Amino acid sequence: MRSACRALSDDPENLGRLKPGAAFPAELVSACLESRRRRLAEAFQAADLPLPDFWEHELGRLGHLAAGALAILMPELAGCFFAAEHKIGRREQPVRAQACGVELEFYGRMDLLMAVDRDLKKSERTVVIDFKTSGAAALGEVSLVRKGEGLQLVLYALGLESFGAPRVELRMINPVAGASSSLVLEEIVPGLQPLLRVVTAGQTRGVFGRRGVLFDDYHPLPAMPLAVLPVPVEILKSRWSLTPDLKDWEVAP
Repeated sequence: MRSACRALSDDPENLGRLKPGAAFPAELVSACLESRRRRLAEAFQAADLPLPDFWEHELGRLGHLAAGALAILMPELAGCFFAAEHKIGRREQPVRAQACGVELEFYGRMDLLMAVDRDLKKSERTVVIDFKTSGAAALGEVSLVRKGEGLQLVLYALGLESFGAPRVELRMINPVAGASSSLVLEEIVPGLQPLLRVVTAGQTRGVFGRRGVLFDDYHPLPAMPLAVLPVPVEILKSRWSLTPDLKDWEVAP
C-alpha cells in the first residue's frame, strides 16, 4: 500500500500531488506487486531456492488489500498533498514533543501523511494515517486512552503539531473493515495524560514490564507477552551493573 501511494505521487520523497493521469489503483497495485515478486524471486534464486508458494499467496492477499485501501483514499488524495512512508525524526536526532506536562522523544515512519498545504504550518488540516492489514480499523478515544491502541499515531501527530501544524487528525484504514473516523489531536490529548506519563517513565527510567502475580491456577490474569516473565534477581543485578544509566536504580526483589 505504501509503495503504491509513493508511485502515485509526483514527489515521492516529499509532500507531493497526485500524478496527472495516475494509473487506476488495480493497475498500479499489480505493477508494484510484480516488482516486489521479481525481487523476491531473484533473492531466492540467488540461494538456489524456488519462490515458496506462501509468498505467491501472500502477495495476492496484499494486492487485494492494497487495491481496497487505494479505492478508499483516491478521492482524498486528488485534493491534497501527501507522502507515503514519511519519516519523522531520526535515531540520532529524535523529535521532541511536549504534551500533558511531559516531554517525549521519538522517531519513526508514517504510513501516510496528508495535508491541504505543502507547508504544514499553513495546512488547515493535516492527517496521519496508519494502514491495518488485519483486525478492524477501530481507532476510538476510549480504546486509545485505556489500551494505548493507536499510540504510534498519537506520537506522530504530536510531532507534526510540534512542527507547527495547527490541526492534526489521526486515522486508521483497513481495506476490509473500511476507514475509522478521524480523531482530532487537540480534542483527545487531555485524556491521554496517564498514558503519556507511562511512556515518558519508560523512556527516562529505562524500566518496562509488570510487577505482581504472573501465574495463578485459581484466578484469571491478563494475557502478557513472554518479555514480562521474571528474571532471576542475580542475573538482573549483573545486567543492571553493566548499564551505566541504570546503576543507581534499585533492583526490585
